[in-house]
Amino acid sequence: MKLHSVNAHIPQTEVSFFDHLLIIDRIDVIVRSKMPQSIRRSLSLAGIALGLIHGGALYVPAQTPPPQNRTLAVIVVLDKSGSTSGALMNSAKEGTKIALEQMRGKDFFGVMTFDYNFQWVVQLSEIQNKEPMREAIDRISASGNTNMYRALRAAYDELKTAKSDFKHIILLSDGITPAEDFTALVSEMRKDSITVSTVATGVVSNRDLMAEIAAGAGGRTYQVTNVQAIPEVLRNETAQMIWKALQ
Repeated sequence: MKLHSVNAHIPQTEVSFFDHLLIIDRIDVIVRSKMPQSIRRSLSLAGIALGLIHGGALYVPAQTPPPQNRTLAVIVVLDKSGSTSGALMNSAKEGTKIALEQMRGKDFFGVMTFDYNFQWVVQLSEIQNKEPMREAIDRISASGNTNMYRALRAAYDELKTAKSDFKHIILLSDGITPAEDFTALVSEMRKDSITVSTVATGVVSNRDLMAEIAAGAGGRTYQVTNVQAIPEVLRNETAQMIWKALQ
């Protein structure tokens, strides 16, 4: 494949000229373009756009300003109640490990699970050695009932003192939990610049609650009925947060 540097001001009407979009998931080799915002947004939805391909040649922006080096702290909060056993739990663990793999050495990462109580699987810490984190994630097993509020509150309390530029929670659950004042909690999070994205799992789930949490805390919400899609959802969600830290 030939590499060509081109004027990055590509008119939106000319995007159809290209045969393929090259997507990569290695955040450390991102290049930024000066394409129109509408095009740039489309390019980054499924991952990170390195360039456009046509006729076996790769076209990249002529100007590629260096990325910023702001830090990111992410806590993945997983519902491990009995309803998540089997394929759902396996996909959740795989997605969590994929999220970990994308994080950079200077970032902070943690994993919390919850049934009626919450447990730290990986205490929030600066990433130095990923292997013990992977092993801890692999040991997660499903059991118990559900109390999502306690876990979300604990993750918030932990992130408040984290020394990172961006602080984010990825919450994966069916959202079926005892009634609590989630509105007040996410309002506190937003004031402390902590964002939450939610992944509502299962055919039967409280999608409204999960969507309200994400909207209130300035994050995104996903509705997943096919458990095989969970790893890709967590991959894309983490990539978007790292992309934000690099801008």
